[in-house]
Amino acid sequence: LGIREDDDPLKRTETRGAEPKDDADQEMSWSEFMASVTTPKERDIYEDLSRPLVCAFNYPAVALTLGRKRWPELRDLYVRLSQNPSFKVRRTLAASLGEMAKIIGPEHSKRDLLPVWWSGATSEESEVRLKAMECLELFMGQLALEDRADAMRGLDEKIWSALRGWRERETVMSIRGALVNIEGIEPEVLRRLLRKGLVDSVASVREAAISSVRIRVCPDPGLLLTLPQLSSFISAWFSRPAQLEDLWSGLHRLGTSSAYRERMTFVACYQAIILSSVHHNTFFSDIVLGILSELARDRIVDVRIRLARLLGVIQAMC
Repeated sequence: LGIREDDDPLKRTETRGAEPKDDADQEMSWSEFMASVTTPKERDIYEDLSRPLVCAFNYPAVALTLGRKRWPELRDLYVRLSQNPSFKVRRTLAASLGEMAKIIGPEHSKRDLLPVWWSGATSEESEVRLKAMECLELFMGQLALEDRADAMRGLDEKIWSALRGWRERETVMSIRGALVNIEGIEPEVLRRLLRKGLVDSVASVREAAISSVRIRVCPDPGLLLTLPQLSSFISAWFSRPAQLEDLWSGLHRLGTSSAYRERMTFVACYQAIILSSVHHNTFFSDIVLGILSELARDRIVDVRIRLARLLGVIQAMC
């Protein structure tokens, strides 16, 4: 695993009965011969620049082979790799955080993996941040309830401002609907994340947030709890009127916003709701109809075009 024999504190590796061999009796390949001629000193495999990356890539397989009980034997090198200056090494570690958490369990994950996730999520390198966000659903599901709640609060507060690349924010929005089904994540945190996604300056992020608003409910609301893997944000809260009402209020504020992009997002959200719901008639309250009436006279032509498309969808479904 990249531990130099002299640096092994537990002295797990010993050399016994090794007898020196005459180099003249050893067959040497042409590449070895050229290396011995051109290299002034003996090569040290532990100084190979690619070795930390290889170790980072193979860590999940090694951890799975040894098992959770033997993680303390692997911990020291993992911590050293997480502090490696190469972003490729840290990117590789961030990409495997979810699988690593499944292998070593919540207790070890809190001590050894959670700091790596925090560091990756706030990294200066966008590729490292992206990998930390891509593993979010799997990683959060493996943490203890208290730890995942703290991590998600950190994502909403400190980490979101560090996600300077739109791809990272889009990734969060694309999996946010699935986070609703993970126990221990506060609904208020998810609502704030939704709001941030819906008002994002990049269209791809807003579209990903809109997609998570879609409702996939069956005619019988009593079957909601039996449907597997509901990815919809609203469908998960369909049986929680107070939380659902807060979400509707947030959408209504978008419809009356002074920013035309937010008004367009409001129309897009309701179009997504209609296209994915069998109960679409119940979502057009007097408040919504009043907002739509005002948007029909909006000074921005793109808003009126988006509204016209919505009306076309409604007419086609009638």
